Amino acid sequence: MNKKTLLLFSLGLFSLMACSSSPTAEEKLAENCENGALDKCLEGSWNLVGLYDRMDLSAPKVSFNPTSTFKFNADKTFEFTLTSATTPSYVAPECNYDKKNCSPTQFGTWRMDGSTLYVKPTGDCMPIAEYPFTITVDKDNLSLNGRLFHDTEICGVGSHLVLVENYTRQ
Repeated sequence: MNKKTLLLFSLGLFSLMACSSSPTAEEKLAENCENGALDKCLEGSWNLVGLYDRMDLSAPKVSFNPTSTFKFNADKTFEFTLTSATTPSYVAPECNYDKKNCSPTQFGTWRMDGSTLYVKPTGDCMPIAEYPFTITVDKDNLSLNGRLFHDTEICGVGSHLVLVENYTRQ
């Protein structure tokens, strides 16, 4: 091959390589979620939308402002930052975390087994145990089939609603 042909061929090959790009972080996240890599899909920070009646997911029964956040770290630790409920009909003044000596941020570990999320809080706020949740998750939304940190927020409610936590990704 002559030098001119080799140069043109090299430039063409370089142009093709430059056009192909790696997936963005958001594309990789969506791919992980779609392909069932739930642990990778779960990693990151989530804002609590509210507590919902499992039988009526149209609107939260308990709201939070500012929102509580749940952060799942790649090293399988978590941080949960608690805020207070703001929906007056579900807030019981005699039930709050100050009386349980709970700090606003809870820590612990997490793991996935199939579609079950196990969280194990550490510290003296809750009994140290693995709490299982069947989750529904995609790149933008996370739903737990229960609640973990919010029993004291609703302990004065006379109703026995089954409340679940719904989150959106930060």
